[in-house]
Amino acid sequence: MELKINVYGTEVCPNCKVVTNYLDAKDIDHTYETVGKDIDIAELCETLGHNVRSVPVILMDGKETDFNGLKTRLNQLEVLSAGLDSLQGLEL
Repeated sequence: MELKINVYGTEVCPNCKVVTNYLDAKDIDHTYETVGKDIDIAELCETLGHNVRSVPVILMDGKETDFNGLKTRLNQLEVLSAGLDSLQGLEL
């Protein structure tokens, strides 16, 4: 399953770096946009439908989540993928 992951942050945000380091370490494709440079804050607020009070902002397939939600969902997908891999080659 291919996920579309977008991370929005700032250049000085340590938590943004934690998220991107995690995704890079797991070799998970994602986009990173710097608020105020790559995307205007007003545009991001319009996309989300609410004001942005902190970063990082993480979207998975267009749905907002936090870092714990991101890790949980990615771990679930890893378990599902491993389960499907173990079923390959079995005759049903």
